[in-house]
This record gives sequence, structure tokens and C-alpha cells, in this order.
Amino acid sequence: MSNLFSLTAKLGLVISALAFIGCASAPKVDADYNESYNFSSIKNYYMIPDKEADYLGQPGSSLTDQRIENAISFEMDKRNLAPVTREQADILISFHITSKDKTRVRNYNTGYSYGSYGGYRRSSMSMSYGNNYGNDISVQQYVEGQLLIDLVDPKTNNVVWRGTASKKIDNNWTNDERIDIINSHVAATMALIPGL
Repeated sequence: MSNLFSLTAKLGLVISALAFIGCASAPKVDADYNESYNFSSIKNYYMIPDKEADYLGQPGSSLTDQRIENAISFEMDKRNLAPVTREQADILISFHITSKDKTRVRNYNTGYSYGSYGGYRRSSMSMSYGNNYGNDISVQQYVEGQLLIDLVDPKTNNVVWRGTASKKIDNNWTNDERIDIINSHVAATMALIPGL
């Protein structure tokens, strides 16, 4: 009976650990939108270029911008929405990237030890015991990147939906990892568009 209980407890710990790992790797996304806007009426879109005006010597879109545009186009295609000219578009799509320097402070309990103190005070012995907990503090500096995707009503030029995705930036990512991260974050963000 105790073996069965032990096995069940271990299995529960493994399942909890796997669930935690799954949650930790899920994209961190959020969205806000105009509740009165009819998103189901959208049939096509126009992606606003990062650099609208072309002029001699202007650099092209970065690799990151190109990957984000590809990921957004893929998500719109999955929804059977076609790219059209700006004048024909039911919705305009715009995105931009920001970054912030962040600090994470964590407090770790490293265990405890028993301490005692003894001494004479006015002819009486005073002895106290207490738990002295050891704590370590970890401070981590990092950069968090944030992707903002806007859906803009071309008739009013107002944003009707904004999705955000955040991720701690790691300069050691491979190209494949960068593409996978962009694709997963764009997909998770655009899944929050109501009725689309």
C-alpha cells in the first residue's frame, strides 16, 4: 500500500513539473480591443510597410521585421483573408517592436539552522532558541522585447485591436529559434482577435 502511495505521489510530482514547464514556455501575450467593432466583417487586409516612403539610401526591412510580416501574413492566410491594396482593405495591420531593460530579484530560502544564546542577566540564566533562516538574493538584469500588433479601421484611422507579446531576449538564439519564437508569439497573439 505504501509503495502504491509513493508511486502515486511521484507520478503527481512528474505531472506537475511537466505542466509547469509547459506553462513556462508558453508565449506571454495580451490583447485589448474595441468591443463595438465587428471583426467578423473583415475579409481582407493591408499590411502597412515599416517604411512607407522610399528614398535613396534607406535601408530595407530588418530580418526580424520580415519574419514578423511573414508570420502575420501566414496567420491571415489561415483565416482565408487576402492581402489587397490600402484603398481596398477592410483592415490595416501595423506592428512595431520595443525593448526594455528589466531587473528580476528573487529571494531563495536556503534552509535553516538552530542557534542558541546563553548568558547571565541579574543572577538568572536567560536562554533562547530560534530558527535562523538563511536567504540568498539573486538579481538578474535582462532585456525584454515586446511585439505590438495593431489592427486599424481604415475608415476612421483608429486602432480597433492591439495585441502584445513579450519575451526575454537571448542573444544566443539560433536563426531557427528566432523564427520559431516569432511564429509562436504572432500566432498566440492573433488568436486573441475576437471573431476572426
